[in-house]
Amino acid sequence: MLVKHWTGKFKGMDTGKEDYQIADHIWAKIGEETAAVIANIPAAFVRVLGNIADDHSNFTAKSWSFWIIYLAPTLLHGHFPKAKYHKHLCELVWIMKKTLQFTITHTEIDELEQRIANWVAKYEKYYYQYDKSRLPACTLPVHGMLHIADDIHQCGPVWTTWTFFLEHYCQKFKIALKSRVQPWGNLNKEVLYTAYLQQVVLCSQHTRLFLKTLKVASYIKQLIGGRRQVILAYLLTVMVLWKKVRIQNGGDSIQTHSAARTSTKQRNTSHVRYELEYASEDHTNGALRVVRLVQYGHLEKILVCLLSNNTQWLGLAGKTLLLALI
Repeated sequence: MLVKHWTGKFKGMDTGKEDYQIADHIWAKIGEETAAVIANIPAAFVRVLGNIADDHSNFTAKSWSFWIIYLAPTLLHGHFPKAKYHKHLCELVWIMKKTLQFTITHTEIDELEQRIANWVAKYEKYYYQYDKSRLPACTLPVHGMLHIADDIHQCGPVWTTWTFFLEHYCQKFKIALKSRVQPWGNLNKEVLYTAYLQQVVLCSQHTRLFLKTLKVASYIKQLIGGRRQVILAYLLTVMVLWKKVRIQNGGDSIQTHSAARTSTKQRNTSHVRYELEYASEDHTNGALRVVRLVQYGHLEKILVCLLSNNTQWLGLAGKTLLLALI
């Protein structure tokens, strides 16, 4: 809604007596900066956001929340014709952050109620301008903000009652609906096939985890000897996975295949050079000799293997092994 006001696309309305619209060429630059900055933000924080100036139809509620709270205050700073509109935006950011707190006191709720009332009053002044011809600017979400504080008083922090998870789950079923005659058949199959896929993923993860542990046990056997089954019994079944590592004292920075970007403009640093040593029997006299080979491979995983102080580990007891799966 606010973005449409700022770009002059809100229900055919102009700016009236105010001057809050951002020039098209500036908004185009903001869109480019939005797309560029997301490339450096971990996916755990936000999904990929496109150019907001070209098309924001794929923005979800979480996307808009992230953009407003973390990007908009910086991206829009100095681009409004008057600073009061940017200040009004920052006041909204404060309100959003306060409502997203995991815990909130009654004193904070009272302050939140006052700040929301002030924000809505300024919104009416800037965008509605008390002109009946601009009544479409008074949307239901703006009015709904006035009830947020009371709802928190009655029900607790907003995270206790929001329905993002259920809405995301229902979206899957909405896509699955193909038949108007027997829609329940589509829903039944979607639930069943989703359960099938979840079981396949769980079985696959269990198999991959066992194979990784088996490889680690085989490697440790080469270091300390003994039986592989005994080593497996003492190994941790869950190990920390690293995606990146840097060799100390100015060494190279290495990343696994899962961390490497697919961009053609960036070098893939998951390809590594390593040395392999193994014992080989000399056919002339039967003596064992150590053979060292230089090989190249694709770094898939970096495992952090923590070994206990058990005497089973001999000289490795209490140590941490950083192992590469290539």
